[in-house]
Amino acid sequence: MRTINIDSELKKKAVKKTHATRIQQPASTQKIKVLDLEKALDQLDVDLIIKRDCFPLRKPYRTRVGEAYLTVENFVKQELQLPDSLVGIDVVSEATKKGLFDRSVNSEKEGLGLLFRGAVLWLRNPAHHRKADMPKEDALKMILFADYLMKLVRKQKKLNNL
Repeated sequence: MRTINIDSELKKKAVKKTHATRIQQPASTQKIKVLDLEKALDQLDVDLIIKRDCFPLRKPYRTRVGEAYLTVENFVKQELQLPDSLVGIDVVSEATKKGLFDRSVNSEKEGLGLLFRGAVLWLRNPAHHRKADMPKEDALKMILFADYLMKLVRKQKKLNNL
């Protein structure tokens, strides 16, 4: 982690923007720590496959997001011993048939299935089908969510004795 002085940085930016405006010296110094993400992956318990496929996070970020969701897709196929010929939403449909998303409360079962459908249809597909720009922060959040989905697959597999 590195430390930056927020007031000092803001003062530098303000001086560059308006030379005529007088900047008052702050009464106290605020410091924040900036997370070094690459070093934090172990502490965040990010899956080794996600770490290998998606980090270091480089431009274009959408390619790393695409890799993360392709990793989730392949992980579900591997965990449920599904054929390689299944892709995308068909993997989620087959996982549903096998009972991966079964829960004792029906609305939770439905929500879990919709969560994975949304991950494929909304998070995975745009990264695979368009070359749109993606901010680093969005990519990071989407990749970490893919990691969460993999952990959820393991949990559901155990819960449902699959």
